[in-house]
Amino acid sequence: MLLSTALAVGACSSSSGKDTDTSAAGLLPGSTAGGKPVGLFFFVSSSDFNNQRTYYFTPAGQVYVDPTDFSAAALAAVGPGQHGTYAVAGKQMTIKWANGTTTTGNYHADASGFSCEGSFMCVAPLSSARQLAGTFEGHNAAVTVDANSLAAFRTLTLKPDGTFIRDSYVASHSESHHADNSSFNTDAASTGAQQAGHWKLDGWYLTLTDARGTARGVAFRTDWDEKTDQTKIFRFNGTSYKNTGLR
Repeated sequence: MLLSTALAVGACSSSSGKDTDTSAAGLLPGSTAGGKPVGLFFFVSSSDFNNQRTYYFTPAGQVYVDPTDFSAAALAAVGPGQHGTYAVAGKQMTIKWANGTTTTGNYHADASGFSCEGSFMCVAPLSSARQLAGTFEGHNAAVTVDANSLAAFRTLTLKPDGTFIRDSYVASHSESHHADNSSFNTDAASTGAQQAGHWKLDGWYLTLTDARGTARGVAFRTDWDEKTDQTKIFRFNGTSYKNTGLR
């Protein structure tokens, strides 16, 4: 299940430029030291930017794809097609998936991550909440069936005082074809109610709390301004959020 060629950016050290100890949380930052990948890596396909995944490689030789959490119970619940064992021998990497399939590819590592039938960026936790303050837009991959598509967008403003505002926008496009070869296009959009609440960054984890409840998940950034250290893009609960004020 190694994926198609992608572009990796950034560095394997902490995204703040400082070493970060995450051993207490059990989740390790990505590293290629020691001759094999260990920790958390972010994948983006070069042929389809919407094809984005998270890989977690353990020191014991286990690999997990897109886990929803990193507790022992959550990792054990990852499906057989998305977890297995891995090994690197010379310039070759082999993954034996729990569903019985095996993938082998050429392995090449550098300071930013590694490539093996794809390219993976090693990521690390943010060092302070200040790095996340800003207004971000996140969206899912547009789902297309025949000529019909549906896409969801989210705007999330994380304020320095620990409060946030978010809203959502859904756009759809459909085409219908008739026996006389005529066609009819329909475009529709809807906006969800704006929500407000409080946010907190604690190591790897970002927590959003509002009247609807609490959303908590691992957050890491994949691009940032090296001069100001402000985040350009970060990943949270399966969605990439882009800073609308930084390009």
